[in-house]
Amino acid sequence: MIVFGSRMYGRKHLVKGWGYCEACATYGKHISYTGRKWGHLYFIPLIPLGSRMRVMKQCKSCSNGVHIPEKDVPTTLNELRQRTDRALAALIAGQKEFDDNGTMMPCSASLVGAIELLYCMSAQDYVRLVLAALEEKGLTYTYHLVRGEAVEFEGKPGEAAGAYKLAADCEPTETLPLMALGAVHLNGGDLEDARAVYEKALELSDDKFGVLRVLLKVYGALKDHAKLAETYEACFTLVPELAQDKKSVKAYKKACKKAGKQPALK
Repeated sequence: MIVFGSRMYGRKHLVKGWGYCEACATYGKHISYTGRKWGHLYFIPLIPLGSRMRVMKQCKSCSNGVHIPEKDVPTTLNELRQRTDRALAALIAGQKEFDDNGTMMPCSASLVGAIELLYCMSAQDYVRLVLAALEEKGLTYTYHLVRGEAVEFEGKPGEAAGAYKLAADCEPTETLPLMALGAVHLNGGDLEDARAVYEKALELSDDKFGVLRVLLKVYGALKDHAKLAETYEACFTLVPELAQDKKSVKAYKKACKKAGKQPALK
């Protein structure tokens, strides 16, 4: 049998991390690296296929990841750092939002969202500078959020949960740390803890549907069919077009049957 195909070779600047894969909906290990795709025969690289790429968050489960041409990485990283600098400067100035090219964006959420990409582009030192600046300026809420995101990427869920709890204590009415904490519990299989945190987030959040979608996973995993059916009904009320989705309706009716109740949908 002749073995041929293509794969990435010459991997450099490897970064290992943990996170959620949007391609296969799996939470687990991933890697980021710079390499080049080659055509191979018996896994011996023979023909270069395209230019060198920065592969980010290549999932261990499905092997999917984000590819950026290596030549574009400095520009992409510079833009991300500038955006992060603007968010940090606005936060230090006492503002909750910053101007991101004409769009007002939340400072804390933007800083948290940048961490994973910064790690994937080997900018860990910059992440440490951001954390140091937040700590020095006494911005404890955002400091704990950003630190939680950083240590979660590093595969330290216990430390991440602790950081998110501290952030929630700093701002009891904010849902961002609760959603992050709930995700740590859910990914770790701590379903009852995830349930409690997400239900609290639901009470506080303006984005009810966003929280309910996650609670569908939690109640499903817990086999709480009554709450699962109730949550589907709440989703159908908030987003009526969801009642036309056959997969959602089928799951709802199944939950109703197991809960011993009649479905509200025909």
